[in-house]
Amino acid sequence: MEAALYIPILVIIFANVLYHNLAKITPPEANAFLSLAVAYGVAMTMTLSLYFFSGPKLSEDFFKLNPSSYLLGIAVVGIELGYIFLYRSGFKLSSGSLIANISVTLLLIIIGAILYKEPISPKQVLGIILCLG
Repeated sequence: MEAALYIPILVIIFANVLYHNLAKITPPEANAFLSLAVAYGVAMTMTLSLYFFSGPKLSEDFFKLNPSSYLLGIAVVGIELGYIFLYRSGFKLSSGSLIANISVTLLLIIIGAILYKEPISPKQVLGIILCLG
């Protein structure tokens, strides 16, 4: 595989490790909704800056969006609030994320097979068995 294929996974790994540590240390006395609003303000500033830097055609690009962009926003809020409340409820950094990610992986294998007709490989079956263990 080309080295360029590893860049996205490295970004995801780095950002996830950073994300979970920051979610874990968000002060319990800080309002979770305001904390996320500040985070989204920073994210919006960053993504809009990157968008405009990339030479956009806003009048064209905006109409290429579909409801998935809006629904993704709802999903992101659910994920982030879920993790903040997960850690506030006492889950350890190592076990809370592990339980959530294993559950998501198992569901995505099933959804991928049913909705997208993705084959389930013997490796995935072994992974499912290990996850359930």
